Amino acid sequence: MFEFSLFQDTLNMKKITFSILITLIFTTFTIAQNVSIPDAAFKNYLVNNSEINTNADGEIQVSEANAFTGSIIANSLGISDLTGIEAFTNLNRLYCLSNNLTSIDVSNNTAITVLSVNYNSLTTLDLTNNTNLERLACMSNNLTSITIPNNTALNLIDCGYNDLTEINIDNKTNLESLVCSYNDINTLNLSNLTLLTNLECEGNNLTNLNTSSNTNLQTLSCNSNDLTSLDVSTNTALTYLGCTYNEIASLNLSNNTLLTSINCFNNNLTALDVTNNTLLTNLRCQYNNLEALDLSNQTLLTNFFCENNVLTELNLKTGNNSNMTTSNFTAANNNLTCITVDDVNYANTTFTNIDSGVSFSENCSGSLSTSNIDKLAITIYPNPVKNTINISAKNEGNINSVECYNLLGKRVFKAPFSNKLDVSHLKTGMYVIKLNSDYGSRIQKIVVN
Repeated sequence: MFEFSLFQDTLNMKKITFSILITLIFTTFTIAQNVSIPDAAFKNYLVNNSEINTNADGEIQVSEANAFTGSIIANSLGISDLTGIEAFTNLNRLYCLSNNLTSIDVSNNTAITVLSVNYNSLTTLDLTNNTNLERLACMSNNLTSITIPNNTALNLIDCGYNDLTEINIDNKTNLESLVCSYNDINTLNLSNLTLLTNLECEGNNLTNLNTSSNTNLQTLSCNSNDLTSLDVSTNTALTYLGCTYNEIASLNLSNNTLLTSINCFNNNLTALDVTNNTLLTNLRCQYNNLEALDLSNQTLLTNFFCENNVLTELNLKTGNNSNMTTSNFTAANNNLTCITVDDVNYANTTFTNIDSGVSFSENCSGSLSTSNIDKLAITIYPNPVKNTINISAKNEGNINSVECYNLLGKRVFKAPFSNKLDVSHLKTGMYVIKLNSDYGSRIQKIVVN
């Protein structure tokens, strides 16, 4: 009896030991199946997403992560570590904007088509394995390098506001939109991007920009670079052109008949022909060296800024002046005396951002026609001059004012017409005298000793 009892106790002990062992194995197995997610904010997002945490157990199992084929949208949650994302091998889209990420590893997420990690602190981004990626947004980080997958699926890249010196887009033949603004990029090879419709590359160090292959381009913004020339003759689909703050000396827009907006201020333009750009609603060409502008074909124009040029002629008779407000027009700091407009009364009350002495007319011209030259034949003497010049002209009663300009195009003074003009206060050099009359204007150079 004693022996049987001892045997029974031994058997029970073995059962208990076996039960404990099974429990430990099961527990270990269960723990091993949970995804390690050390970042509390990231884990909180995942476990509270019923599409991911399907058993609502407060953990994310590997099986749950593997099965998920949707989108993770974890924006502005204070996430600093995305460890655990590697378990989501079938993830389709990842949005993790405005967090505290300094690194990210998506090498296991080979099914991902959209990655958006704007507004973090990433320094590098390796996307070598993400060959299904279609859209990449990583703007406003601290990126110095991006390894973009060798695929042709990408149709959008936005990597603006980083520290990139280059971006490899040679074989991205399906790319439709490239935004790489405000980096330190010196060159862009766009030759294979025949489907490109949007290019924003402002704020870089570009000295050359060849868009001849990008015949589908609709929006081009290359402001704040070091461009001295820009050829957009093949970009016939362009509707918007922004090339401000460069050193561009000439701009041929004759083929760009679909343009609705041109921003070309702060360049070295001396002429701008927009005759063929009849769809223009916005033209900003201030801070150049433009001498004349004819906008009579711009019947849709509502925004026009041309201050700080050397304009002597401006035809603003568009038939649409009534849709242009005071805040949408500036023509100050030019050499204008008369601006051709639709309606003088409307212009006088609305177009107030002009130099003093400038008048409006429905038919003024900055130069004389051949028939009027004889009506204002002038003689200015002595020339060279030291103190006073004498002016004689036919029909002197029709002369309204006399202006004097230096060779930089800056007006030195303007005065009512007089046969004698005191120039003793002028520094030694060459000047241009301009007589304004009912027949137009007449200019003559003088030398002051």
